[in-house]
Amino acid sequence: QRALSKLVNLDKADYAVFTGIQIHGPDGMNYVSPDICYAIIDKAKKDISLK
Repeated sequence: QRALSKLVNLDKADYAVFTGIQIHGPDGMNYVSPDICYAIIDKAKKDISLK
């Protein structure tokens, strides 16, 4: 969130945050194991489930 605040005015913008671990697989395949996922819309936090 701190890094995002340097790029975007968090008081004026809606935004989403997705974090996770990037996994490099065989034959150039890449995967992500998601962790924290949420959106801020009209200053309200909404958790996002990827399951």
